[in-house]
Amino acid sequence: MKYLLILLCSSMVFSQSSEDKMYSITYLNTFKDRLSSEYPIKEYSRLLVNGDTSIYQIFNVIKLDTLRKEDRAIKADFSRYFSFNAHTVNITDTKVIYNDVIFEDVHSYEETLNYKWTFENDTKTIGDYTCKKAITSYGGREWIAWYTLDLPINAGPYKFKGLPGLIIQITDTTNSYDFTFYAIVERSLKPFEKYFHTKPESEWVKTDRTIFNKIKANFENLSLNEKMSYGQPGKKFKVVMAGNEDAVELRDPVNVGKTEDYNPIEIDYKN
Repeated sequence: MKYLLILLCSSMVFSQSSEDKMYSITYLNTFKDRLSSEYPIKEYSRLLVNGDTSIYQIFNVIKLDTLRKEDRAIKADFSRYFSFNAHTVNITDTKVIYNDVIFEDVHSYEETLNYKWTFENDTKTIGDYTCKKAITSYGGREWIAWYTLDLPINAGPYKFKGLPGLIIQITDTTNSYDFTFYAIVERSLKPFEKYFHTKPESEWVKTDRTIFNKIKANFENLSLNEKMSYGQPGKKFKVVMAGNEDAVELRDPVNVGKTEDYNPIEIDYKN
């Protein structure tokens, strides 16, 4: 009885959300963005949730962008807080505003989520939470999610939401990408701030999801030397934003063979 009482009280605390409160949820991300990678990459991310609005970022990106905004970033910080995922995902209801950085260019697009979740009868315990299973498709991948009704928050990592509870773990069926709950804290509500190299929104490159994913894929297939010279005058590769299949012109033929090794979270741009 004592154990049940504790669970009930915990559920009541988290269900009594108010306009002046938000949840800060930490996930551990494990992924292989290259098929040939022997070991996965691990990094922490943060999801802030207030009602039906959320913002999702990688911890290192938050730290580095905050230092930039405060003009306190030093050269060593760019290595110390390096992340393979500089994106920010803002969600209100089903509307997504996605931002990502390719070199010094901030790219942005809008998207409307339309997940079709299939609910399974399976249950399992993850950490302190009893979880239920649901399956969906997104970005060319099949995803298995485990969500808990103990935390009645309609949210999850990256772009995932739409379940009747918080997503505790979600993994694609190839085990290339996994997001697992680490911690949750209730905090006083603050503005959901995001920074992108201190560039104003007027300088963002507006695009759509498919074109952006093609540009990002071609950039990731460049050699290290090409990436380092990307921002130099006369060295930037050609980017065509509207309706051109050759969105990025690769200069080094050696990189063409790398295309099959690149393993991004969204792979449907190849279709």
